[in-house]
Amino acid sequence: EQTDLFFYYHPDDKQGKTLANNMHESMENGYKKVNKNRGYDGTVTARDLHMLRETKVPSAYIELGNIKHPTDQKRLFLSANRQLISEWLFDGMK
Repeated sequence: EQTDLFFYYHPDDKQGKTLANNMHESMENGYKKVNKNRGYDGTVTARDLHMLRETKVPSAYIELGNIKHPTDQKRLFLSANRQLISEWLFDGMK
């Protein structure tokens, strides 16, 4: 199954939630510009993950995709795709 990027934040981290939502919005906007017909189905969810629970700064955990899915592999392995994803994530941190 093809998946999009998923963003997680700790339920007690309001700033982490804002960060995750901003990066998610930036990804949605980026996908709309580059691939208008594909759509974007990534989500933002509160999760009690150890990494998020133990981090002392606002944090977001990003799931990049399903490594077994050929389209997700292409998205992650092609240099141009990684560059776009990194730019969109960075834009969401501003």
